[in-house]
Amino acid sequence: MKRIGNVPHYLPEGHISTKSNPKQPVFGTVALISPMKNIHNIINALSQIKADLNYSLYGPVKDTAYWQECQKLIARLPSNIRFEYHGSIQPHEVEKMIAGFDFYIQPSKSENFGHSIFEAFNQGVPVIISDQTPWKNLYAKHAGWDVDVSKSGSLESAIRQSLAMDMMPT
Repeated sequence: MKRIGNVPHYLPEGHISTKSNPKQPVFGTVALISPMKNIHNIINALSQIKADLNYSLYGPVKDTAYWQECQKLIARLPSNIRFEYHGSIQPHEVEKMIAGFDFYIQPSKSENFGHSIFEAFNQGVPVIISDQTPWKNLYAKHAGWDVDVSKSGSLESAIRQSLAMDMMPT
């Protein structure tokens, strides 16, 4: 049977994701590399974090000039932040990539749904997203953070709060 295209599917009950490095939290994003996805905002927020963490970015570059600006910011990240760009992945790989994240982060300037955000929810991965999506009041629902990324420090604050969660392995 063929799957319906462009629609995430549910994982079987009892699916357990595994994290790549239990000592350092893994943040990740699966998105097009374009100004709309606000990747530079993630990089700027990460530059203010003092804790050790890994960040993985997956997705095709749709705006080369924007990506070049992002790469300049990446080059200035502190040594405690391990940033890895993995390029494009196939749709059937998204589920596996997100399952390896401790936190999914996507501060898009706008989303009418956000399939990768839904995939993170489906995997039980807390999200840090902008308030410009249909997903609202996530902190109260213990599902993550929906932040106003136009406010200075809001994304950084959500990252710090996620790092303070005692669900993280020691």
